Amino acid sequence: MSRKLVLLNEAQVERVKDIARACSLDVETSTIEDLHSADPLIECVNCSSPNERFFMRWPQAVCHVSHHVLVINSFGKETENIVAQEPTLPNLRFACCSYCHCGSDGFRGSLRSHLITVHKDVVNVDQLPTLNGDGDYRNLLNPRLFNRKDWYWNPCFALDKLGLVWRYTPSPSEPSAVEATSRLL
Repeated sequence: MSRKLVLLNEAQVERVKDIARACSLDVETSTIEDLHSADPLIECVNCSSPNERFFMRWPQAVCHVSHHVLVINSFGKETENIVAQEPTLPNLRFACCSYCHCGSDGFRGSLRSHLITVHKDVVNVDQLPTLNGDGDYRNLLNPRLFNRKDWYWNPCFALDKLGLVWRYTPSPSEPSAVEATSRLL
């Protein structure tokens, strides 16, 4: 048996605990799947400006600059507009099938086609994402549109690879500065 060195970054461990607490999760009993299910929307106050705001999901926040101030799930009516600008991962290589545990290499296409072809007896096909009306295929690449029981994030990939950070430009009618919140990290 070969030996492997595992390094633990205490600052990142504390960041995960802070994010879990902000999502009302118990840091002693919650799992990584609980965090994935909570899927918090996070803004970095330090990286934001009055005209452009900087957002991410929890895996990117864990690896983000440790001394930056983060705001979690405190965006009110603005949330829908912020999430609408979230980029889609270029592919689903970060997802694994919950039924047979194959990664995207085994999909031979999309997660949707894999679920229909191999697991149609356990998957509700009518609830799977489809092409947008204009033929846009990005729905098929967005794991957040699939039922969480059908897939999980591939544990072979580093956390910060499980999503993309993005900049959000508020419309002139929306507030341009980050409002005070009790959910600061």
